[in-house]
This record gives sequence, structure tokens and C-alpha cells, in this order.
Amino acid sequence: MMNEEQSLRNKIQALSGIDNIYLDMICNTLKSYTTEKYSYLQLLNQVVTRLLDGWSIGYILHCLQGNKYTSYKGEENMMDYCVRAFNTEMLQIEKILACREKDIRIVDVNPIVPNKVVEVTFADGTKEKSVCREPDTFSLESAISICISKKIMGGSSAYNNAVKRGMKVYEDKQKKEVAEKAEQKRIEKKRAKRLAYKERRAVKKREEQIAIQTEAYLRAMKAMSDSKNVVVNEENN
Repeated sequence: MMNEEQSLRNKIQALSGIDNIYLDMICNTLKSYTTEKYSYLQLLNQVVTRLLDGWSIGYILHCLQGNKYTSYKGEENMMDYCVRAFNTEMLQIEKILACREKDIRIVDVNPIVPNKVVEVTFADGTKEKSVCREPDTFSLESAISICISKKIMGGSSAYNNAVKRGMKVYEDKQKKEVAEKAEQKRIEKKRAKRLAYKERRAVKKREEQIAIQTEAYLRAMKAMSDSKNVVVNEENN
């Protein structure tokens, strides 16, 4: 077991380039991540496998930490999820990893229509086109970049779909901002209307109080006048 552990440790160190101190820290961390499903040696094996797949040591530890959390909840652990994602269309990672430098090396750039259509030929013989449509301004560098993007993504269809999704995200964001501004304007208008209503109520209430006070004053004055007249009449009699 010790020989197997040391062998796995050596592989991890060789693949990741970490020093002995960091390696010891990682191994101690892995020991704390052991579960019923994964023993310490199995975790070491998984780290080696993921390093061979091109994962970074930090991301591997992040996934294993997710394993420890999700195992208590009975959910699919993070490492299994990531492995499944890498083996399906979820991340489209195979298409990207398949485009090595030799595949995207450009061997020819052909302007089919000046300042409009550019065709780029790659080392493996495949070709991609970029079309500049109005009101865009033509740029050969941008045209080549678009062709490279199409190549990496697996063709014009995948590239165009990705752009459409990006545009939809942007448009949805714009619509949300417009809706939020409209809602804020509606709230402010409602608040102003409510404030104006309160002001009118306050003015009306003050006017009513003034009217009541005025009427009370007039009644008091009338009562005093009537009382004075009664006294005068009595004296005259």
C-alpha cells in the first residue's frame, strides 16, 4: 500500500509540478475527503486521472471538496458530475481540446470578395468563411479571428448559434434594464401621486380647521353681541 501511495504521489508531483510541502498538504486534505465511496488511494488515483485529463490541481481539490459536501445529501458528487460533463455535450470540451495548434494553423487567407468575404484555410485542409455585413466595418484581422472561432467551435453553425445566444443574452439584458427603468418610473410616479394626494388632504384639512375656527369665532361674536343687546334692552325697560 505504501508503494502504491508513493507511486501515486510521484505521479501527482510530476504532472502538477508542485513541491513536497504542497504535496503533503494535498495528501492530508485528500485523507479528510475520504468517503464510503472513495478511499484515500482511490482519491489519489482520481487526482492522477484528472491531471492527465488536463485539470488543474486546484480545480480537482475544489471538486473533491464538493464530493464531501454532496455525499451527505445523497446527491451526485461534483467529481462524477464533472467527469460526466466532460464526456457529454454539456461542456463541448472535446471539440475545443481537439483543436490543437497544428489544426488551427492557418495556411492560406483568401479575400473572396474584397472588404466583405474572407476564406481561411487551415493546416488540416478545412476552410471557414467570414462575411462582413452592413453596417459593420470590414477588418481582415476580425475576419480571420471569426474564422478561427468557427474552426474551434466546430463550424459556422455552432459559431452562429453561440453568437445568437450571446445576442439573446444581451437583448434580454437590455429588455430587463428597460423594464426596470419603466418600473422605477412607475413607482416614482405613484409615489409622487401619493405625495400630491397627501398634500391635498393636508391643505383640505387645514382649510376645514380654519373654517371650523372661523365659524366658532363668528358664533362667539354673535353670542356676545346678542348678550349685549339683551342687557341694553333690560336697562331701557
